[in-house]
Amino acid sequence: MIHLRGNHWAELIMARETLYKSAGKKIAINKWEEIGEASFKNAKLILPICNHLSKITRERYSEKPIETMYQGITPDNWFHKKGMKLKHPCVGILQSATIWEKTKELMILPEILKKMPDVHFYWAGDGVYRDKVLPLLEKYENFHWLGSLEYPNKVREFLTEIDVYALISGIDMSPLTLQEAQLMEKPVIGTNVGGIPELMKDGETGFLIEKDNPEKLFEKLSILLNNLENANEMGKRGRKYVEDNFNWDKICNDFLNHLKKHNIGDN
Repeated sequence: MIHLRGNHWAELIMARETLYKSAGKKIAINKWEEIGEASFKNAKLILPICNHLSKITRERYSEKPIETMYQGITPDNWFHKKGMKLKHPCVGILQSATIWEKTKELMILPEILKKMPDVHFYWAGDGVYRDKVLPLLEKYENFHWLGSLEYPNKVREFLTEIDVYALISGIDMSPLTLQEAQLMEKPVIGTNVGGIPELMKDGETGFLIEKDNPEKLFEKLSILLNNLENANEMGKRGRKYVEDNFNWDKICNDFLNHLKKHNIGDN
């Protein structure tokens, strides 16, 4: 069985176009592709991490049993923890910079930083593409880079302190940080790509915005930051949504049902 947690094929293409151009790295990535294809070919069951990825996988392996299995989470692990002090109002961004297609969406932020000089934006995250976007953002006094945060304690402190969580991403399958932010009762804004729409309820736990659309990001941030009472209600609905849909009991039950459906293991 394979639990497929990312778009393996798109990531291979992106890697070849960016970090894996040398002769040695080309050999390595070709071998990884070979191993991957052999694994998919021999798998009795493929479990993509979101419906978006399941659709992509079925287009490649229509003859294979494929069932979506989301990332489970333990809600009790996500509780408010004071400790970090940030300037308010503030927007928290918690995402890595290891995939260019994902990271480059942060380049819409300068327009927002100019329009919202009294709102502070904090980015927690790091990676090989950090320096492609960080110089554009650090020009603005209301932008702050925190680097990588110790997980989970410092992440809890960060999510406790922020007013709004934003996932400004160009590609994502099932980002755990989106579940965590909602469990911390924060209203969320997410880019409408990949599996992000499957982890939140647009208009109920936060807002979805289209890719490369700073105008919509500005509009939705303004709605949340100008009405914190409604934003707080969204955050509470977000916690319940994640508790109901992504707790480990449900995910494990779904997994067992997939095994029974395809007659794998003991029934």
